[in-house]
Amino acid sequence: MNNTVNPFKAVGKIVAGDTFVGREKEAEELRVRVLDTPLANAAIVGLPRIGKSSLMNHVFIENADSLWETDKIVAVWYTFKDYGDEAIEGRPEDVFVDIMQTIVRTLKRYGFENDDVNEYAKRAAVQNIRYQQFCQEISSFFDELTYFNGVGVVICIDEFDYSKELFSKSYYGLLREITDKNPNIAIVTTSRRSILDIEKDSGGGSSFYETCLHIFLKPFSDDDVERQRALVGEIPDDEEELLANTAGNHPYLNALVLMRYFQCHDMEESIDESYQDILSYYNRLFNRVLKRDHLDDKVINVYSGFFDAVSQDEEEYILKKSGLFKTVCDDSSPNHEVAAEMAQFEYVPFCESFDEYMRQLYRKNPYKLIWPKAERSIKLIISGALKKKYGNKHSDWLKPVEEIIVNNYSQRHFDLLIQQMENEWVHYAENGSDNIVDQLYPKDLNYFISAFWGEYICGILGHNLTYWTDRIEFIAGKVRNPESHSRLLLDEETIQKATIICKEIIECAEKEYGHVE
Repeated sequence: MNNTVNPFKAVGKIVAGDTFVGREKEAEELRVRVLDTPLANAAIVGLPRIGKSSLMNHVFIENADSLWETDKIVAVWYTFKDYGDEAIEGRPEDVFVDIMQTIVRTLKRYGFENDDVNEYAKRAAVQNIRYQQFCQEISSFFDELTYFNGVGVVICIDEFDYSKELFSKSYYGLLREITDKNPNIAIVTTSRRSILDIEKDSGGGSSFYETCLHIFLKPFSDDDVERQRALVGEIPDDEEELLANTAGNHPYLNALVLMRYFQCHDMEESIDESYQDILSYYNRLFNRVLKRDHLDDKVINVYSGFFDAVSQDEEEYILKKSGLFKTVCDDSSPNHEVAAEMAQFEYVPFCESFDEYMRQLYRKNPYKLIWPKAERSIKLIISGALKKKYGNKHSDWLKPVEEIIVNNYSQRHFDLLIQQMENEWVHYAENGSDNIVDQLYPKDLNYFISAFWGEYICGILGHNLTYWTDRIEFIAGKVRNPESHSRLLLDEETIQKATIICKEIIECAEKEYGHVE
C-alpha cells in the first residue's frame, strides 16, 4: 500500500491546489474576461461534477489574497441552496445581504474597514425594508467601495441554478444593475444551464444573461485527462484503455476509479468497486438534474434518433454543450474504431459506460417514441424465429447468431455484442438481458430478417424480402443509430416515412404476438 497522500481521497469535493489540473484555456478565458479592466461577468456552465466550482475556485478564490495585494480586488464566494421539496427559507434580499456581509468580513481580514460601507450593509439587512430603499443601500454600498475607495469586487456565485427557486425577474435585474453601471464589479456564476434558461424558468427574464460570457465545461481534453491520471503514477496501456472505456474523459468519473487505483494498482478491481458509484452518478444525472430541467426525455429522444420533440436550442445543448456526447472523429473516443465502422453520423456517447446506461434506458423505457417500440417489435419477431428453430433457451441462440453476424459483418462485432450483454449482467442485475437479440444494432436487423425470411418471418411481415430490407436499411441508416445521430438527416419527409414504416412493423408484431410494450 502506498503511504503517500492519495490525490483523490476527497473525490466529489472542490478540487484545489496541486490536484487541480488542466482547464488552462478556460481559466485564461475567465481571467481575461473577468479581471481585465473593466471587470465583466461570466457564467461557467456544465453538468454536475464536471469541475465548474473547482475552476471558479482555482481562478478567483485560491488567488484571492494575491488579487487583493496586487490589484485591490476582493473576491468572495456565495452558494445557493438546493431546497428541493423543502419550504424555501429566507428572502431573496438575504442573498444580497449575505454577499455584502461576506465582503465586509473579507475586507476586515485584509485590514480595510470603512464606516460608510458597514452602515450601508447594516441598513440593507433591516427586515421589511422597502424594495426601492433596499436597492439604494446596495448601490451606495458598492459605490462607496469602488468609486470612492478604489476597491474592485468579484462575486463568485456557486449553484446558480437554484436561484430560480428564490428569485423573480426584479432580483435578476438587480444583479445586472449592480454590474451594469460599475466597471469595478464582476459576477461569476456556476450552473448546469445557461443564465437565460435559469431566468426563463423563474418565470421572468431580466436580461442579466446578456451581461455574461458563457463558458461551457465538457469532459477533459485528452491532454488534461492524461495529466489527471498521471497523479497516481504511470498506468499501463491496457489498464488505461479499461479506464478510458469506463470513464471517458470525465474528471469526476476518472477520479472515482483513480481513488481506488491509487491503493491497489489493479484497474479491473478499481473499476468493479467504482461501477455502482458511476451508475449512481448517471441515475442522479437523469432522475434529478435532467428531469428537473425537463431534459431527461429529450436526451433519450436524441439518443433514439428522433428530434421532432426536441427544440433546436435543446439539441444544441445536449449534443454540443453538455458533454454527454462527443464526435466520432475525436480519436480519443475509447470506442472510436467500432463507432467509426458502425456510424454514419456525427455524435457518440462520451464513453462506453454511458452508452451502456443509455441502452438500458432506451430498451426498458418506451418514452412514447415510435421507433423504440418498432425496434422492440422487430426484435420480438427475430426472437420468435430463433425460438421456433432452436428452442426456448437463449444460450442455444448464441452460436447461430454468431454465424450470421460473422458471415455478414465481423467477429469483432459479435464479440462487442457479447461484451455488452455480459456488462449488463454484471452492472444491471435483473435489468440485464440474456437474450443476444436485445444487443443487436438496427444495422444488424436485416441480416436476421434475410436469414429467417422464408420459413419464419415472411408470414408475419408480408410483402417480400426486398420491401423490408429496404425499409430497415432506411431506418438504420437515417433515423436510428444508437451510437450517433445527426439532425440534418431528420427532415419532415424522413420523419414521416420512418413513422409509417415503424407503425407497420408494430402492427405486424402485435397481430402475431399481441400488445408490444
